[in-house]
Amino acid sequence: MLAILPRARWRRFQPFLRGLAVSETPVPQLGKEELVFLLDKLSTSGEKGSGAWRVYAAKVQQEVNSYDVQDLCRIVRAVCRVDFRKRSFLNSVCRRFCSEELAELPPRFLAQLLSDLRKLRHFDAPLLERLLKFWQFDAKIKEFNNFDLSLLLIAFARSALRDEERLSSIGGALRQKLVNMESSTAAGSLYALALLDFGSDGTGAALSSTVLPRLLGEACQQELVNIAFALVALDLPQGELLSFALQRLVKQARGLEPISIHALRIIAHCVQLPQALRPKMRASMEDDEVRRRCVGALREVLTVTKDVAIGSPPMSSRLQAALERYFEELQVPHLPEQAVGPYVPDFVLPMKVAVEVDGYTHFYAFSQRMTAKSKLKRRVLEALGWGVVSLPHFQWLPMNHQERLVFLSNKISVAAGQPFSAVRKAPLEGRLRICG
Repeated sequence: MLAILPRARWRRFQPFLRGLAVSETPVPQLGKEELVFLLDKLSTSGEKGSGAWRVYAAKVQQEVNSYDVQDLCRIVRAVCRVDFRKRSFLNSVCRRFCSEELAELPPRFLAQLLSDLRKLRHFDAPLLERLLKFWQFDAKIKEFNNFDLSLLLIAFARSALRDEERLSSIGGALRQKLVNMESSTAAGSLYALALLDFGSDGTGAALSSTVLPRLLGEACQQELVNIAFALVALDLPQGELLSFALQRLVKQARGLEPISIHALRIIAHCVQLPQALRPKMRASMEDDEVRRRCVGALREVLTVTKDVAIGSPPMSSRLQAALERYFEELQVPHLPEQAVGPYVPDFVLPMKVAVEVDGYTHFYAFSQRMTAKSKLKRRVLEALGWGVVSLPHFQWLPMNHQERLVFLSNKISVAAGQPFSAVRKAPLEGRLRICG
């Protein structure tokens, strides 16, 4: 908690606090303690005027090296509440955090800091690595409670940092603290493990077999969606838990966000096409009663939400634009970003061939391992009868022009199961685009 200012000092800048939202007058000569308190109060009052926050950010930025790291955590918490994302300000604050003083930060502060930086979208794997190093994370993992361990897992997931050794340490600590775990913590942890494709250490099994069954009744709408998605992404024998989560969701179906509806459409395809599931989950779905409950619940939820539009903005990149020119040179009929089941591949070709341009975001940080979401997309497309051509950035970019032509034509031929010449001559329905 922030220390309460002495009454006299609080009275000194209280009129300024009341009038600042309107006047946006310059910041008076406040001390650091007073400014931290002021920012906290303004952030909880709903004041989001960007002009005022720019003034405060500039003052903090000028003196950032003189701030205590706990006070900077409070400032980041305040700017997160009002969604203030000035990059130069956040860069300077993060540089200040990357110091030996960070090791003095309590675990609660570190977990909240990672969560706030993630919400501000000023967060990636290199920054997470640096913060953990300066905090001496590997020696202090046992100091976290189960809620903060869940925030840590989410931080690893959102930064796509699949560090098996550290994830095993977090999982081991979490398994020791399953008692009195809340539904939000359990659901968030399982979802993070699914995003990280990390289900082999026993943490996912412990959450899904001993914690979540007794907490489903307390889970909110988004938690139930996250649980269901995690179960179809991981390889756990939990078809029954999936069916119960979906049945609970039926009662909360109205008001689902488009992103949750899209996740449920993916889940529905996995239930209807068991080959899209991993082996243990697929085996658990062979129970007729479990499958009946899943299908029935999904039918009800998707009927209620059938009129909700799922936005699919164009995801074109320079790599995709360049790839289109290769299709033209190869004289291959192609269409960009056409819906196939619940997904939109980058390109579709004749003979049910989907082409995916797998850039950096399709792989975990510092690795060539494809993310769980990208793997699930491929499994669903293949279960729908499509051949998938994957073009990983680390294979495609080093090639010269001629090598790319050969690589692409060979990949297309394998995915189609036909000679490349047959694919070129095959028809493609829709707004056909054939060049050359």
